[in-house]
Amino acid sequence: MKKNGLPAGSRIVALSPDGRMSARASVHGQVSVGIGPDAAGKWRTVILRGVDAARKNARAPVDLRFDATGRRVLAVLPGEGVLVWESESGRRVGRPLLAPKGWETAQAWFGPDGTVIGRIAQEGAAEGTQGRLVRWTLADGRRATPWGTDLTGAVTVSGDGRTLVRCTPDGALQSWDLTGGPKPRYQYTT
Repeated sequence: MKKNGLPAGSRIVALSPDGRMSARASVHGQVSVGIGPDAAGKWRTVILRGVDAARKNARAPVDLRFDATGRRVLAVLPGEGVLVWESESGRRVGRPLLAPKGWETAQAWFGPDGTVIGRIAQEGAAEGTQGRLVRWTLADGRRATPWGTDLTGAVTVSGDGRTLVRCTPDGALQSWDLTGGPKPRYQYTT
Protein backbone atom coordinates (compact mmCIF):
# COMPACT_ATOMS: atom_id res chain seq x y z
CA MET A 1 0.00 0.00 0.00
CA LYS A 2 1.27 3.47 -0.89
CA LYS A 3 1.39 6.39 1.50
CA ASN A 4 2.16 9.84 0.07
CA GLY A 5 3.10 8.25 -3.27
CA LEU A 6 5.73 5.92 -1.78
CA PRO A 7 5.47 2.21 -1.08
CA ALA A 8 4.70 1.49 2.58
CA GLY A 9 7.85 0.94 4.61
CA SER A 10 9.97 3.51 2.72
CA ARG A 11 12.69 5.04 4.91
CA ILE A 12 14.69 7.21 2.48
CA VAL A 13 14.30 8.17 -1.16
CA ALA A 14 16.70 9.89 -3.57
CA LEU A 15 16.30 11.21 -7.10
CA SER A 16 18.95 11.07 -9.83
CA PRO A 17 20.15 14.45 -11.17
CA ASP A 18 18.23 13.99 -14.44
CA GLY A 19 15.06 12.87 -12.62
CA ARG A 20 14.90 9.60 -14.59
CA MET A 21 15.68 7.33 -11.63
CA SER A 22 14.59 7.16 -8.03
CA ALA A 23 16.24 5.12 -5.30
CA ARG A 24 14.32 3.79 -2.31
CA ALA A 25 15.52 2.29 0.97
CA SER A 26 13.04 0.48 3.17
CA VAL A 27 12.83 0.44 6.95
CA HIS A 28 13.96 -3.20 6.72
CA GLY A 29 17.19 -2.51 4.78
CA GLN A 30 16.12 -3.28 1.23
CA VAL A 31 17.39 -0.87 -1.47
CA SER A 32 16.11 -0.55 -5.05
CA VAL A 33 16.17 1.82 -8.02
CA GLY A 34 13.19 2.65 -10.21
CA ILE A 35 14.17 3.53 -13.80
CA GLY A 36 11.92 4.98 -16.42
CA PRO A 37 9.63 5.49 -17.94
CA ASP A 38 10.72 3.82 -21.18
CA ALA A 39 9.19 4.51 -24.62
CA ALA A 40 6.16 2.41 -23.66
CA GLY A 41 5.72 4.36 -20.41
CA LYS A 42 6.84 1.46 -18.19
CA TRP A 43 9.16 1.65 -15.20
CA ARG A 44 11.82 -0.94 -14.43
CA THR A 45 12.92 -1.84 -10.90
CA VAL A 46 16.52 -2.84 -10.12
CA ILE A 47 17.01 -4.53 -6.74
CA LEU A 48 20.29 -3.39 -5.17
CA ARG A 49 19.94 -4.97 -1.75
CA GLY A 50 17.24 -7.60 -1.55
CA VAL A 51 15.40 -9.64 1.03
CA ASP A 52 18.27 -12.09 1.73
CA ALA A 53 20.77 -9.31 2.54
CA ALA A 54 18.13 -7.50 4.62
CA ARG A 55 17.49 -10.67 6.66
CA LYS A 56 21.18 -10.75 7.63
CA ASN A 57 21.10 -7.07 8.66
CA ALA A 58 17.59 -5.61 8.84
CA ARG A 59 18.73 -2.16 9.94
CA ALA A 60 17.44 0.69 7.80
CA PRO A 61 19.89 2.74 5.73
CA VAL A 62 20.64 6.20 7.16
CA ASP A 63 21.70 7.85 3.88
CA LEU A 64 21.04 7.27 0.18
CA ARG A 65 22.22 9.28 -2.84
CA PHE A 66 23.17 9.24 -6.52
CA ASP A 67 26.43 10.51 -7.97
CA ALA A 68 26.42 13.58 -10.24
CA THR A 69 25.81 11.44 -13.36
CA GLY A 70 23.16 9.15 -11.87
CA ARG A 71 25.25 6.12 -12.87
CA ARG A 72 25.98 5.09 -9.27
CA VAL A 73 24.03 5.11 -6.04
CA LEU A 74 25.28 4.68 -2.48
CA ALA A 75 23.59 3.67 0.75
CA VAL A 76 24.93 3.98 4.28
CA LEU A 77 23.93 0.89 6.26
CA PRO A 78 24.64 0.64 9.99
CA GLY A 79 26.79 -2.41 10.64
CA GLU A 80 27.86 -2.68 6.97
CA GLY A 81 29.28 0.72 6.03
CA VAL A 82 28.84 2.49 2.71
CA LEU A 83 27.75 0.27 -0.20
CA VAL A 84 27.85 1.46 -3.83
CA TRP A 85 26.07 0.04 -6.90
CA GLU A 86 25.72 0.81 -10.59
CA SER A 87 22.21 2.25 -10.89
CA GLU A 88 21.14 0.60 -14.16
CA SER A 89 22.53 -2.90 -13.57
CA GLY A 90 22.55 -3.24 -9.79
CA ARG A 91 26.16 -4.46 -9.91
CA ARG A 92 28.16 -3.68 -6.74
CA VAL A 93 31.05 -1.24 -7.17
CA GLY A 94 34.15 -1.57 -5.01
CA ARG A 95 34.24 -2.93 -1.50
CA PRO A 96 32.16 -1.89 1.49
CA LEU A 97 33.60 1.37 2.85
CA LEU A 98 34.06 0.96 6.58
CA ALA A 99 34.51 3.50 9.36
CA PRO A 100 37.28 2.84 11.90
CA LYS A 101 36.47 0.49 14.79
CA GLY A 102 34.13 2.16 17.28
CA TRP A 103 32.73 4.54 14.63
CA GLU A 104 29.76 4.44 12.24
CA THR A 105 29.16 6.34 9.03
CA ALA A 106 26.33 8.86 9.43
CA GLN A 107 26.41 10.39 5.92
CA ALA A 108 28.29 9.82 2.68
CA TRP A 109 28.77 11.61 -0.65
CA PHE A 110 30.50 10.79 -3.90
CA GLY A 111 33.73 12.77 -4.18
CA PRO A 112 35.95 13.40 -7.19
CA ASP A 113 38.21 10.84 -8.87
CA GLY A 114 36.60 7.64 -7.53
CA THR A 115 36.41 8.72 -3.90
CA VAL A 116 33.63 8.75 -1.33
CA ILE A 117 33.50 11.28 1.52
CA GLY A 118 31.95 10.23 4.82
CA ARG A 119 30.98 11.88 8.06
CA ILE A 120 31.49 9.37 10.85
CA ALA A 121 30.31 9.47 14.47
CA GLN A 122 31.13 7.27 17.43
CA GLU A 123 28.97 4.15 17.69
CA GLY A 124 25.84 4.77 19.74
CA ALA A 125 26.12 8.57 19.50
CA ALA A 126 22.92 10.57 19.17
CA GLU A 127 21.92 11.70 15.67
CA GLY A 128 23.51 15.06 14.82
CA THR A 129 26.44 14.54 17.19
CA GLN A 130 29.79 16.05 16.19
CA GLY A 131 31.79 13.63 14.09
CA ARG A 132 34.83 13.36 11.86
CA LEU A 133 35.37 13.33 8.12
CA VAL A 134 37.01 10.52 6.17
CA ARG A 135 37.74 9.89 2.52
CA TRP A 136 37.75 6.44 0.92
CA THR A 137 39.04 5.22 -2.40
CA LEU A 138 36.05 3.45 -3.92
CA ALA A 139 38.04 0.86 -5.90
CA ASP A 140 39.85 -0.69 -2.93
CA GLY A 141 38.05 0.66 0.15
CA ARG A 142 41.25 2.27 1.43
CA ARG A 143 40.56 4.99 3.96
CA ALA A 144 42.46 8.25 4.16
CA THR A 145 41.90 10.85 6.88
CA PRO A 146 42.80 14.17 5.27
CA TRP A 147 40.98 16.05 8.02
CA GLY A 148 42.88 14.32 10.83
CA THR A 149 40.95 14.08 14.07
CA ASP A 150 39.19 17.46 13.75
CA LEU A 151 35.57 17.31 14.90
CA THR A 152 32.87 18.59 12.59
CA GLY A 153 29.22 19.43 12.84
CA ALA A 154 26.96 19.79 9.83
CA VAL A 155 28.50 18.89 6.46
CA THR A 156 27.41 18.95 2.84
CA VAL A 157 29.14 18.14 -0.45
CA SER A 158 28.34 19.74 -3.80
CA GLY A 159 26.51 17.66 -6.40
CA ASP A 160 29.68 17.28 -8.48
CA GLY A 161 31.62 16.07 -5.42
CA ARG A 162 34.31 18.74 -5.74
CA THR A 163 33.49 21.02 -2.79
CA LEU A 164 32.72 20.27 0.86
CA VAL A 165 31.35 22.79 3.37
CA ARG A 166 31.55 21.97 7.04
CA CYS A 167 30.80 23.61 10.37
CA THR A 168 33.67 23.48 12.87
CA PRO A 169 33.03 22.94 16.62
CA ASP A 170 33.65 26.65 17.23
CA GLY A 171 30.95 27.64 14.70
CA ALA A 172 33.12 28.59 11.70
CA LEU A 173 32.09 27.54 8.19
CA GLN A 174 34.87 26.09 6.08
CA SER A 175 34.87 25.38 2.36
CA TRP A 176 37.18 22.62 1.14
CA ASP A 177 38.39 21.83 -2.37
CA LEU A 178 38.14 18.02 -2.66
CA THR A 179 40.06 17.72 -5.92
CA GLY A 180 43.53 16.41 -5.29
CA GLY A 181 44.48 16.51 -1.63
CA PRO A 182 41.49 18.05 0.10
CA LYS A 183 42.55 21.57 1.02
CA PRO A 184 40.70 24.45 2.66
CA ARG A 185 39.53 27.27 0.37
CA TYR A 186 38.20 29.71 2.91
CA GLN A 187 36.75 30.01 6.38
CA TYR A 188 33.96 32.28 7.54
CA THR A 189 33.74 33.13 11.22
CA THR A 190 31.18 35.31 12.94
